[in-house]
Amino acid sequence: MKRILFVLSMIICTACIFVSCSDKNEIDMFSDEADFQVINGVLVKYRGLGGEVRIPDKLNIMEIGYRAFYYERDVKYIVIPESVKRISNDAFYNCAGLDSITLSGGVTSIGSSAFSGCSSLDYITLPDRLTSIGSSAFSGCSSLTSVVIPEGIDSIKYGLFSRCSSLKSVTIPQSVKVFDYAPFYSCSSLVSIKVKWQTPISMFSMPVDYDRVSNVTLKVPRGTKEKYMAANVWQDFGKIEEED
Repeated sequence: MKRILFVLSMIICTACIFVSCSDKNEIDMFSDEADFQVINGVLVKYRGLGGEVRIPDKLNIMEIGYRAFYYERDVKYIVIPESVKRISNDAFYNCAGLDSITLSGGVTSIGSSAFSGCSSLDYITLPDRLTSIGSSAFSGCSSLTSVVIPEGIDSIKYGLFSRCSSLKSVTIPQSVKVFDYAPFYSCSSLVSIKVKWQTPISMFSMPVDYDRVSNVTLKVPRGTKEKYMAANVWQDFGKIEEED
């Protein structure tokens, strides 16, 4: 009898251990952390099912890596934690279902084509600490309606907001010193560009389509209208208005 009870107790203990291990594996498999492949502080690949994505703070991610969310069309909403400083090239390329993203205040750099093709994205707040935005970073964000580029950005790169067909207004900070070619081409709804320079910076090419420039109002600081009307390229805008 004692032998039988011993055998039964061993079977029960083994079963309990198996269930415990199975539960642990299940928790690991479906935890938030399992959705993200992270190497040395860089999120190299998202492996989740989409929907609302909140990158866990405890992963201590400093960079959203190259093509980390490439073609993840089922992702709808993303929250970027404060630890992230850089968003690499093509990071969210063609996330066509992404309609909202919360960028942490710590982000200082957004790479080329980082959000290119995010056609459902209709609003984004760029962090105040941002100092660099790569070429075509928001190209093809066809639902985006307005954008305010923060102070600290010193150059507007090629094709930055190109093919943003719903974009109506853009505000450019005083810190910008260089305009690359055609940052707003194929922005068919654009009607307003606001700038903050007391003296117009030199421009060698039109930032918008030539057949659209007559429909775009250039908003400049009060007391500077005559300077812009005499400046190369700027003088070609359809209307120049002064604002405080």
